[in-house]
Amino acid sequence: MIALKNQHQTLSWRQSTVIGSMLFGLFFGAGNLIFPVQMGQEAGANLWTAALGFVVTAVGLPLLSVVAIGVSGSKGLNDMSERVLPKYGHIFTALLYFVLGPLLSIPRTATVSYEIGFSQFTQHPLLLFAYSIFFFICVAYFSLKPSGIMTWVGKWMNPVFLIFLALILAGVLLTADSFSFTAFPVAPKYQEAPFLQGFLNGYNTMDVIAGLIFGILVVRSIHQVGVTEDRDVAMGTIKSGALSMGLMAVIYFLLTMLGARSLEDIDLAQNGGEALIQIVSTKFGVFAGILLFVVMFVACLKTAIGLIISCAETFAEIYPNLLNQEKWTYVFIGISFVIANAGLNAILAWAVPFLAFMYPLSIVIALLHLVPAWTKRPVIMRWTLGFTLVPACFDLQHALPTGSIAALDHFAGAVFPFYNYGFAWVLPAILGLLIGLVHSYVIRKD
Repeated sequence: MIALKNQHQTLSWRQSTVIGSMLFGLFFGAGNLIFPVQMGQEAGANLWTAALGFVVTAVGLPLLSVVAIGVSGSKGLNDMSERVLPKYGHIFTALLYFVLGPLLSIPRTATVSYEIGFSQFTQHPLLLFAYSIFFFICVAYFSLKPSGIMTWVGKWMNPVFLIFLALILAGVLLTADSFSFTAFPVAPKYQEAPFLQGFLNGYNTMDVIAGLIFGILVVRSIHQVGVTEDRDVAMGTIKSGALSMGLMAVIYFLLTMLGARSLEDIDLAQNGGEALIQIVSTKFGVFAGILLFVVMFVACLKTAIGLIISCAETFAEIYPNLLNQEKWTYVFIGISFVIANAGLNAILAWAVPFLAFMYPLSIVIALLHLVPAWTKRPVIMRWTLGFTLVPACFDLQHALPTGSIAALDHFAGAVFPFYNYGFAWVLPAILGLLIGLVHSYVIRKD
């Protein structure tokens, strides 16, 4: 742990780097490894344009959410959302944390690290069960020591992850015949508008939600090293967030190059996970399994730790009379373990529509907090979120596993511009903001 107390009440570059490393480690899970590799394979000769579009949303939006926490002086998502209405804040925050945490992302950290990193060694019906026990024991060990997350993730796990990832990147990219990608084939969806396709891919990672969820850990880590003044905490949050997202952008570009370069040795894979397994196996032979397991295990472990700590801390804050943080930790680990082994696919099918509903609301909350004056006027937030709520409901029904209603899809496509791209909320949110600003002006004038 960083024991230095900063007497000047500002983060040093060393402290910012460690906190930025922690934030990167929490963000960068297995999905962040897989998506760019698949995009690189499909984009081929157009990889640079596609990667740029991907970075704009996959890095830009999460950075804005972290900056919003810093600029607004918020302690986390609950603090931000309860400025709309206290009850709304508690319900919105609890549902988002619960669905994204123990119902979806935390179980997936166990199953994905098993499927890509471990199942290559052996196959047995009970192996996932045994592996999950080991995985969640590791998660529990670190999650029950939340004050050490900056040390465990920022100083140890993330550097180990980056070292092994660097070995993979170097082993593939530095052995290439050239860095020209012009001869590689381009999948149809990347031929006409590669930037737009990359932009949509980055948007669909939904990492802006992760920025809001992990924000509470960043703020607490900054307090932990002795920085307590609101302005200094804000600057420290922004600095650490910028370092983290800058590193993420670089790695996204390198992983996209990795995917495109792999076409020299392997065929187009069905998904990024399959491509990554084939790439590592081709280049590293007998060491491939160990290398890939370490990368996937550490990537998933650090994300699971961050999610468990964030969820437990938030629920202990919202419901202080129900359970303490330690007991919430055990509850969420237990739920995640059961779902990872018994019902992840079914939960996933229903969780995705819910996240499609919550995603635009989360983005709008983050964007509103970039202008602190707006968050001091609840009427502005209520109008903006109220108008965002309507297209969000259509996004929810569109993503239902039972299938969307054609008539509603047709209506939404006719009424909301960009509905088919997932941006139906943009113009209604702007309209709601304008009405809210006028309403706020009228109230203040009276």
